[in-house]
Amino acid sequence: MQWTLIYLSATVATALSTSKPPQNSLTDGLDVLYESNKLNQYIEDLVDVSDRTKASLGLAANLRKRVDPSEVSSFNQFFRFIIEFQKEYRFEREIGQAFQRFKAAEASINAAKKRNPHAEFGVTKFSDLSTEEFIQQYTGVPPSVVDKFKAGKTTVGSTASGQKDSTLTHTRVTTVDEWSSENQTESRFKRSSNSTDSSLAAFDWRLLGGVTEIKDQGKCAASYAFAAIAAIESIYTIKFKKAIDLSEQHAIACTYNNTDYENDGCNGGDPSEILQFAVDQGLVTENSWPYKLQFYRNGSKIAKCRQFKNQQRYFDYFEFLPMYDEDSMKQKLISNGPLVSYIDATDLQFYLSGIITAKSRDINHAVLTVGHGLDVKAGPYWIAKNSWGKDFGEQGYIRFGLGKNSANIGAFNIEIVP
Repeated sequence: MQWTLIYLSATVATALSTSKPPQNSLTDGLDVLYESNKLNQYIEDLVDVSDRTKASLGLAANLRKRVDPSEVSSFNQFFRFIIEFQKEYRFEREIGQAFQRFKAAEASINAAKKRNPHAEFGVTKFSDLSTEEFIQQYTGVPPSVVDKFKAGKTTVGSTASGQKDSTLTHTRVTTVDEWSSENQTESRFKRSSNSTDSSLAAFDWRLLGGVTEIKDQGKCAASYAFAAIAAIESIYTIKFKKAIDLSEQHAIACTYNNTDYENDGCNGGDPSEILQFAVDQGLVTENSWPYKLQFYRNGSKIAKCRQFKNQQRYFDYFEFLPMYDEDSMKQKLISNGPLVSYIDATDLQFYLSGIITAKSRDINHAVLTVGHGLDVKAGPYWIAKNSWGKDFGEQGYIRFGLGKNSANIGAFNIEIVP
């Protein structure tokens, strides 16, 4: 976000420009404003800042009066953070707690840098959260979901012969193949003769138009749904050369507290259960049921499942890939399409750019692996589509070291088969 500030005086104008200021200029400007009793007017005159964020800044301005002089510089940076990321706090006490976590983030940032020397870390929109809060609010895959991989489960959603299973668990849905008038062979992306060669140094479905727009799950811990829906959107786009925007809200609501799928809404779930629901009952587009859970608070209600006449089945079946086999991942990614990948998101809280290389055995998040590449210094890497908006990471994407099980990305992956 660009800093859009109003000129209040010739002195302040030097420190507070209309573009994003140098690291120290806003701190100096706030000191001038505070000492001249113009801080509240400055807040009121901010442009492109919501009323709720302005109210939060007003609370922060009051709290600043009681901040220890040794912490004023840090608090000014926190004030800058509130503006840049449009933060909203309801109480002064909440702001004080957020400030303490913001200060503590420096140690976590330094630790992440040591674990991942080929990545950049710094202040992000998650810098006012503890690690536990970050994982609880912004990820969404409990460790227990990997039991299906460990049990040796493979193909789901088709018959043994590979044909579509028309005996669905729930309502009968129309398949895309049934209503599409396009010729599938003609409409598939034309791939080069060596496109299934897993020895390719780089391959990126984004460059082939096979990846849909970055989305933002907000404070709903439902990466399990966003990764699964993103995979279905990609497979459809690759198959028919036509992008589609499917409803995460529909998939979340209809697998929430449902004994057939047993996902837990905005408190986490299993990507494979979203895929199973998509096979059983079909999905609707975002226009049919727009996403409304980005401002979810713990304990809030999730809308009940709704049935739509236009629910469609967009793919045939899905497969659990062999565990810890990144060569298989490459082959499936290139030959078929992006993969649902379960990862450990702990090092992503302060991620800015670069390649995450730290190994892990934990699981708490899901992303869509869309390609791979080669870095001169860091070596081969995966490219993953995340669901925290375009203002996160590399315009919404993350890179992970390939062949190193970085962030546990090589352990648990699912292939969607059209």
